[in-house]
Amino acid sequence: APVFSAARATFRDVRIEGSRIGSAELYDAELHSLVVEQSKLGWVNLRAAELRDVRFQGCSFDELDLGEATLARVAFEDCTVGELVVTRTTMQDVDLRGLDIRAIRSLEGLAGATIDSQQAAALAEHFAAQLGLRIEDR
Repeated sequence: APVFSAARATFRDVRIEGSRIGSAELYDAELHSLVVEQSKLGWVNLRAAELRDVRFQGCSFDELDLGEATLARVAFEDCTVGELVVTRTTMQDVDLRGLDIRAIRSLEGLAGATIDSQQAAALAEHFAAQLGLRIEDR
């Protein structure tokens, strides 16, 4: 689907497999017990959405906007994202260890998430910039 528009919708116990969605308008939506597998997703707008018990597996996102969203028990497995937006996002038990993040906006929105040591090293420059630090080698 080039465009999937379901703003303010509620999805419960849904499974999406092998899909290709260019743009997904899911802002203010409620996603509970959702599984998305082996899918290519362009721009996904989940701004101010509520995600609970959601799993993304084998997915590729061009941009994932989670600004002002509330996430609980969300996991990413073998996924990539071009840009992750987490401005004023609330996370609880969110596992980002399976998400290859190329760019990120608003690091403070990662509070409550779990990342691995390789992700932390890759994001070190972003963490330093957030704190006003410079990283320079001699």
